[in-house]
Amino acid sequence: MARSIGVPHRRSVVLIAVVLLVTTAGCSVGSIVGTEGEAGDEESAALIDYVPTDTEAVIAVNGSLLSDRETATVGDALLASDEDTEEWTTESLVAVLSSFYGVDHTEFDGAVVYADGPAVGTGAETGVLVGGGWSPDTIVTALERVDEQPYEETTHAGHSVYRRPVGTDPLHVGVIQNGSYAIGSESAVSAALDVAAGEADPAPASLRKAHESGHDGLVTGAVLVPGERLEQTTGGELAFVDRQALRDLESVAAAYRTPDGSVVVDGRMTFANASSAERGGEVLRGFTSLASLSVDDEALGRELERVNVSVRGAAVTVSYETQVDVIVDGIRRQATSSGSGADRADRDR
Repeated sequence: MARSIGVPHRRSVVLIAVVLLVTTAGCSVGSIVGTEGEAGDEESAALIDYVPTDTEAVIAVNGSLLSDRETATVGDALLASDEDTEEWTTESLVAVLSSFYGVDHTEFDGAVVYADGPAVGTGAETGVLVGGGWSPDTIVTALERVDEQPYEETTHAGHSVYRRPVGTDPLHVGVIQNGSYAIGSESAVSAALDVAAGEADPAPASLRKAHESGHDGLVTGAVLVPGERLEQTTGGELAFVDRQALRDLESVAAAYRTPDGSVVVDGRMTFANASSAERGGEVLRGFTSLASLSVDDEALGRELERVNVSVRGAAVTVSYETQVDVIVDGIRRQATSSGSGADRADRDR
């Protein structure tokens, strides 16, 4: 359907969107998780206030994502590196998609992805809270264009719900209020609407504290990490890690920022005690040092050496800062290397 107007294949669009989300930063968390109500209304609750109580992971996206200059620069380099999208820029792609689906991207205020497991999108029940200046009709019409089938309306906890009637796990759209929506499976949307209706508790304080402990950023995230379960699921993959430190890991938070033309990645790992945090910091320092010596790309190795790991109390902070031009150069080198590899494979045949 999208190809009829010259838009890249939907899979490519999804890939681009995900990359843009994780390569951006720059504004305050306050504008990520809060939206303004209708004219004359009081300010609406922050989106994160509707996150269900059994949530273990959140990713918050600031509404300024689509207007961030550094993001556009990196996005343009990513588009140019793929033959399917090399004729596009982030600006032209967003404009065409907005026009085709009838959704004004400038009305986007922010979004919060939530999941009831530590790995978003890998079996965990996942939902998305979206804030913007769109009416329910605008949202539903756009989704109907994507799915090429009508949605039907029902209710849950006193809130309107629109759902795709066909499919093994139909997509649901819950209207928290005009301009705030919960999108996902029936259970994920119902859980958020229960919170909005006051019939269920919101996300645990431990998750919100972990999220707020990270740096401000255009994209931020936090996950609760029960150390015992992590140790069980990783098996021998983390055999080199101090087992006690792994068991004592409680949460991880991260953020991307783009101050003054640079890209900054911040991470924070919180442990049960200072002793485990110190051991965890030693493991991270050793890992980054080993990685910088192991990569074939010398420029990438130098960048890995810029990763700073510090320990303060029961927390380990990881930070990395570089210029946007360095990231763009890396994307171009990778694209050139991949192309050269393909050429060699053709010659070998």
